[in-house]
Order: sequence, then structure tokens, then C-alpha cells
Amino acid sequence: MTRCPEDGRLVRPRIKDLQALLEKHRQRPQDAWGLLFDVLWPPLHGYLRRCHADADTASDIIVEACAQFSKQYPALLERFGPEADILGWLFHRCLYLLQDHWKKRHEVLLGDIEDPRGSEELNIDLLLFRLDKEECLNALPAEQYEVVTMHLDGHSVDDIVPKVDRSRSAVGRLLHSGLTGLRHCLRRRQWTPESMRRLSQ
Repeated sequence: MTRCPEDGRLVRPRIKDLQALLEKHRQRPQDAWGLLFDVLWPPLHGYLRRCHADADTASDIIVEACAQFSKQYPALLERFGPEADILGWLFHRCLYLLQDHWKKRHEVLLGDIEDPRGSEELNIDLLLFRLDKEECLNALPAEQYEVVTMHLDGHSVDDIVPKVDRSRSAVGRLLHSGLTGLRHCLRRRQWTPESMRRLSQ
């Protein structure tokens, strides 16, 4: 994933971008795949870690999802065309693999959080919420994305200031704007304030 030079927003790679890479590296197609996966790895790893996968599990899932994509991308091109969103497909594939991982290990996604409706229904809600939240985060301008993700990972404003080399007031403004944008995006996806509070615990 790269940053758009005009507005700093995250740019999601499409099938046509992979085709261009493969054309550029005709003699060594493995180099094209390596460049693509270098771009895809950070957002996928961050997403899985926010879904409470440990680092090793996240890495294993990404490797498997990318291997599946490399085999299936011609069919995806035929079905969805050159504008197909590679990262979106991989987010959903990683989600499926993560669910399968928890199922095999007989783990409950919410850990010690109990719900009278049963864990399976709430787990699906939570996974869908986290997928939507990740996509909304990726839509934020780069500077907001940086401070909001650090905040969501548990860092205070004072922790963030030296990491981004900005004043405390500037970080506060970016954080406020970013969180407001994140909430508005999630509301457009039909998540209510009550459901966001419940699933963010």
C-alpha cells in the first residue's frame, strides 16, 4: 500500500497494478510478487494483530493468504476485471483463515467477555466490525492514520508526540479529526454508537 502524493491517502493496489509489475519484471516474475507482498504485508499484519492474532499466527495467515491469491488471481481478474481490489480480497481471505485457526484450536474470539447470545454470533459481529474499521482507518489521510492507529494501540498523546515530531496541540488536532472521521465512516456502514462501544471493548 502506498501513499498518494497529492493528498497523502492510502492507495490500495489493484489487479492492474500487479499486471504492470509482472510486465515490468517479465524475466523475474518473482520480483514482481515480492514487491507487491512487501506493500501488502504491513496493513495485513496490523489488521490481524488488531484482531488479537499473535505475531506468528498473523505471519502464517498472511503467507497462506498471499499464496492462495497468487494461484487465484487469474480467475479474479476474469471475474472482477483489472480494477479488482487486491487488499480487499486479502482482508477477507485473512479473516476466513483467522476464523478457521480459532475454530481448529477451539478458542473463543472474545476471551473472557461473555454474552448470553453465545460466542459464535458475537464473534462474527466483531470480525465484521474490525474489518470495516480497518477499511475506514485506511481511508484516513496519512497523518491522521498514523496518530489514530497509535492511539488505538494504547499510546497516549504524550507517547505519540516524539514519534511523529509534532507539537502536542497538533497531535491532539490530528487525533480528534481522525477519530471523528473514523466514527463517521463506521456510521455510514450502519454501525451504531452503541454497537461500536460494545465491540471496541
